[in-house]
Formats: sequence, structure tokens, C-alpha cells
Amino acid sequence: MPRPVVGIIAEYNPFHNGHVFHIARTRSMLPGAAVVCVMSGHVTQRGSLSVCRKQARAAMAISGGADLVLELPALYSCDAAECFALAGVALFYATGVVTHLSFGSESGCLEALIAAAGTLGDPAFAPAQAAALEQGLSYPAARQRAFRLLDPASAALLDGHPNDMLGVEYLCALRRLGGGVSGVSGGGVNGVSGGGGVSGIAPIAVRREGASHDAPQPIGRFATASYVRAKWLSGQSARAFVPAKAQLLWKTERDAGRAPVSLANCETAVMSALRRMAPEDFRALPGVSEGLEHRLARAASRAVSPEEFYALVKTKRYTHARIRRIALRAYMDLPHPPAPAPAHTPAPPYLRVLAANRTGLSLLRDMKKAATLPIITKPASARRLGDAARDCFLREARVTDLYALCYPERIRRAGGQEWTEGPYIDDNEEKS
Repeated sequence: MPRPVVGIIAEYNPFHNGHVFHIARTRSMLPGAAVVCVMSGHVTQRGSLSVCRKQARAAMAISGGADLVLELPALYSCDAAECFALAGVALFYATGVVTHLSFGSESGCLEALIAAAGTLGDPAFAPAQAAALEQGLSYPAARQRAFRLLDPASAALLDGHPNDMLGVEYLCALRRLGGGVSGVSGGGVNGVSGGGGVSGIAPIAVRREGASHDAPQPIGRFATASYVRAKWLSGQSARAFVPAKAQLLWKTERDAGRAPVSLANCETAVMSALRRMAPEDFRALPGVSEGLEHRLARAASRAVSPEEFYALVKTKRYTHARIRRIALRAYMDLPHPPAPAPAHTPAPPYLRVLAANRTGLSLLRDMKKAATLPIITKPASARRLGDAARDCFLREARVTDLYALCYPERIRRAGGQEWTEGPYIDDNEEKS
């Protein structure tokens, strides 16, 4: 029987003890499984820059238990949760080898999350959510109100549980791309679907341990990524909450002058890009609708920093994360991702390898036979791709050029770095 291959969608910004726990618990649920991660590159779903380079973060993931790390390009990583989840799941289907999808969950209750995904797909859900939006609620609040109206049990489950809500988006993406969601089959253990699961890729909900999402303080050896980022950005140590090998990789990046990365290092460039935009330019960006483009243009003309821009735009209806994504996409010229026919679903046009160990290299050999998208291991090969894939990679190269401007050391900020950095390969199978 072929070994199971588990996919994990993550940002690893940065990789910490909670991520080690997630991978280890996933492996305990599926003994002998290989782990493939789809990881955001240099820009994140919350509209910020990653605290250190994607190559370093991918190497951290390999050192912490992953076998293969693929990149989620910036066009898809800096987007709302629905599109973020859909693009990540699309890459797993495109590998041709992934059999399971594992995600962190506050509840750890897969059956209840599948039920919530069913409610989200109910034809009555979109009108209920639209009605709440018309009352001036933010998108997350409107979604929660629609759940309360149609499915009070799911509303109670998801309230204040961002990991569960993202898990529901993963389940919806599995159904949308694979054709349908089935319940948990008999014989499942610890939340693992015992058979079939979701259209060939079975979901696994791993209950989150320790500090909750964005918790201000650690619990034991677990701290949130935002807590670790804050420590690193202020020059403090977060050694207690980061695996030893990941800590060494972080120190290498810091000592080389490439970390910590902060948008504050190029805020004048960001404001310059925003001030050059007319309302119609903002309107072309994801997340901009219903006249928001005029508010964005007015804020850009008045604000003297990105933080002031966010504050001027923010209202009860528009979340901080949405505004940050819009600003970052404006600065880095990230329009709506294309939706290729016949799927009409925004999906990355290639599989980009960021890191692998021996098991990961074996998976790559299998993927070369089974994958439905081109596989990029050497950056130079991107020049030989089809138009859509080549354009996506060229945009990624520009994102990296702009990201490099935010390195602490000016000498490290040269352009063209996307074309000179190959994947990190670890020949040592030892796990941390």
C-alpha cells in the first residue's frame, strides 16, 4: 500500500514549537506518512512581510519535521482566507500525490467543522451574509451573523476560533475542487477520516495546544507566531519557543543582515506607491469594492506612514487585515490572480520547490509522473514556462526585489535575488 502523504498549508512566520507539535501529531495519526507543506513566500495572508526570507523559513520547516516545502506565490498568499485556502488546496491536488490535508483547530472536532462547511455552501448563506454586510458589518462579523441565523451550533463553534474558521475554508476548498465533502467514515482514529474523506484528499483536524491565536502571552513552551515576531523585531530572544535548529537558521539570517524584515524599513517607498494611485487603480485590487477606493485614495493623500494610512481607512466594516493586504498589494503590484479556464478558480500555475529532504526528493520523483502543473526546482527554468506561469514567477521575482529593500543591512538589498537562490536540500533524515 502506498505511503500516505499529508499536506499542510502554513506561513511559518516564523516556525515555532507549535508547528513542530502540529507536524508531530499529524505523523502520529498517520504513521509512516510524508509531509508536504505549502508555505507563503515573502508576503502573508494578514498583509505583512514575513519576518525572514522564505528560503530560511522553508529550511526551518524541514528541520522541524516537514519533508517537502512548496511555495504559495504572493498573488495568492496575500489574499482573503477563502482564496488563500483555495490556492493552497489546489496545489495539493496538482501534486498528484497528496492524500490528506492536516490543519490546526481550536476544537479538534472534524465532524462539526465538516457540518459548518456544509452550511457555508448552503444557497441561503450568501444572501444572509450579504444582508449583514449591507448593515455595515465587517466581512468576518457578517459571516458569523449568517452562521448564527442558519446554523447556531456552527456559529458557537467558530466564534473566536480563527483556526477553525480557516479549517472550514479548507474543507470548502476540498469540496469545491474535488467534488464533494463526505462525513467521517467508520474506523477513523483521532479525527482521521477512515476512508474516502473528501474527494481523494482526507482532512485531519489537529487540536491546537498552548497559546491561542494571537494570544499576548505564551503558555509553557508554546507562543504564537505574532509573539515570536514581536520579540525578534525588537531585538529580543524567543529561544524558549523556537526549535533549536530553527533558532540557528534565524541567527544566520540575522547575522547576515537579512533579518528581521520590517515594512518600516521602506515605508516611504510604500507611501510613494499609494500616493501615485487613483481611485480606479485601487478598485482593481482584491478586497476593494463599494466605493472603498475613494476612501483609500483620500487616506493615501493624507497619511505619512503605512500605519497612519491603515488608521485613516479602518472602519467597523473594514478590518485591519483587509486594509493591510490592500496596501501591500498596491505597493507590490499584486492584482487579482487569474482564474484559468475551465476551472474558473484562481490557482497557482506551477509547483515551486523551496526545500526538501531525502523523503521530499523521493516525493518529487513521484510528482514528476503525477503532477498536473510544471515543477520548478531551479529558478532559471521558469523562463521556459508557459505565459501564465512565467508571468506569475516574474511577478514573484519583483516581490522579492521589493522585499529585499526591507532588509536591515543596505548591502543585502540588491535586486535579482529570486533568480540566484535554489531550494534548500537537507540530506540528513534526522528530525528535531
